[in-house]
Amino acid sequence: MTEKFINSETQAIEDLKHLSEVGEIFAYQNESISKAIEALEKQIPYKLTQIDKETLTGICK
Repeated sequence: MTEKFINSETQAIEDLKHLSEVGEIFAYQNESISKAIEALEKQIPYKLTQIDKETLTGICK
């Protein structure tokens, strides 16, 4: 079960990296990053902590 969560987290980070690489996430700067993270949270089987959110935001910048 833990491996599934780790894989989901890894995939989530890869998805956000991909979005930032193709520029889709930069259209509205931080607001869009926050919305992307919120949307991502709805798709993954656990709640992101504040540290997770800050890490993902940093990856996207």
